[in-house]
Amino acid sequence: MKSAQRMTILLIVLALLLGACGGGGQPAPTAAVAQNTPAAVPATPEPTPTATQEPATPTPAPTNTPTSAPTATPTPEPTATPTPEPTATPTPEPPAAPSACNNPYLPVAVGRQWVYQITGMGTNNRFTRSITAVTENGFKDRDEFDVGTVREGEWRCENGNLTALTPSSQAAVSIPEVRFTFTVESNEGVTLPADLAPGKTWSQRIIYSGRQTMGDLTMDTRNDLTTSCKAVREEQVTVPAGTFTALRVECTYAMRITVQSLTIPVDSTSVGWWAKNVGWLKSTDQTDQGTVETVLLEYSQ
Repeated sequence: MKSAQRMTILLIVLALLLGACGGGGQPAPTAAVAQNTPAAVPATPEPTPTATQEPATPTPAPTNTPTSAPTATPTPEPTATPTPEPTATPTPEPPAAPSACNNPYLPVAVGRQWVYQITGMGTNNRFTRSITAVTENGFKDRDEFDVGTVREGEWRCENGNLTALTPSSQAAVSIPEVRFTFTVESNEGVTLPADLAPGKTWSQRIIYSGRQTMGDLTMDTRNDLTTSCKAVREEQVTVPAGTFTALRVECTYAMRITVQSLTIPVDSTSVGWWAKNVGWLKSTDQTDQGTVETVLLEYSQ
């Protein structure tokens, strides 16, 4: 096998492991005075008709009744109704993972995403990992690489113990000009135990077979991967996504890749850091071909 093909397979293996007024009157009448005359028979005076004067009824001058100006009823100033400050609608937290998938070092919920950068061995690439589905006893995830690689995987959950079935039954991993389709033959052990703590050890062995296509060439393949890990201690780790208290995990990988009649051993070691409620922060993978480092750039909850 050419070294370039071996490198391609190796990179794939690493990838796999990896909300508002006045008035007036008239004058009074004058009285008549009688005069005395010499003795004589007094003539009977003709009765002087006494003019009976109708007493004048004074016509009262019109009284200017002041017209009261209409009293203006004061219009109350409109009371400004304070406009309530807009209340920020909190972004709902993603639904909690089923109890079977509750693991403090890998928060499981549909929509959670992590963006990573991979460097080393001629690689400088970003990929986004997302959880695409969650069931009562498992979930699915997906990696999308900037260069076009796509990895789709499936996990089994049991009381917080998470087991990667990657590549899962009929899962496909594709890169430009290369395509792998696998079926899992057997899967034993656990990928991420529920009771992670310093001193904890665990392992997993997965055997999967399938077909590899490179251009016009199609080959049958069979991969046997054994992983052995130990949680060592808590450390402060700084990555582009922030600084975290993380659990250091050291692993060894023994991969046997059989293509046609050729078996290629690929052994590697890895040091990774996991933070509670965040997940995988960083890892450094070492093979006889070189070192690959993966760091968390950003994540969404």
